Amino acid sequence: MASSSSLPTAIEFKADFPDDQLEEGRRIVRPGGMGISQAIANRLTQAGLSTSEPSLDVEHNSWEFFAERAERKFWVLVTDLAEIKLVQTKDVSPFLKRIFSGNAAYKEFLDSLHSAMSADARFSSLAWVT
Repeated sequence: MASSSSLPTAIEFKADFPDDQLEEGRRIVRPGGMGISQAIANRLTQAGLSTSEPSLDVEHNSWEFFAERAERKFWVLVTDLAEIKLVQTKDVSPFLKRIFSGNAAYKEFLDSLHSAMSADARFSSLAWVT
């Protein structure tokens, strides 16, 4: 069984969305990327996954949501780094499901994520990273 660390689990990309970062003076009140994370969650829902509503992840200054399919759960973190955006993922399914089921469901999720983003013209220059 290949470990999940051998799979590329993050995507760097460009996105054509309005800047939705909110600032008060020089202080960031809400990081950008909310619209991007909502669009990705919507695309994954259209692809047959259940998704939670994206919420602010204060620790990472990003937006996070969960996607689920067939008793497998995946964490998705969307970070707006100005010109480049980043989506990081992690299989957060129950430990025994991950051990006994292997990486097939996670790979299927990553394929769905890539297809969903590729089908939306607002996302470009998708590059997988580990």
